[in-house]
Amino acid sequence: MERHGIGWCFWPYKKMDATSSIASVERPAYWDEVAAYGTQRGTDFEANLKLRPSLEHSRAALAGLIENGLFKNVRVNAGYVRALGLNP
Repeated sequence: MERHGIGWCFWPYKKMDATSSIASVERPAYWDEVAAYGTQRGTDFEANLKLRPSLEHSRAALAGLIENGLFKNVRVNAGYVRALGLNP
């Protein structure tokens, strides 16, 4: 990436429902279903099918995350930004 003049950073400046970042992203509809599936599924295929959110809910959650992650839709955490010595 550096070869092409593209910078990078592992520090996320956006987090979901958090004040410990420069900006917060609102949790989209159905997000909890998708997150629960990711943490609760195991090796039993049949059990995983019962946990899996519907395709409609999964797509809505991911589309909502993309929409909510647009800078025009995030909430800037002014206190956090000021703590970094910057102006929000």
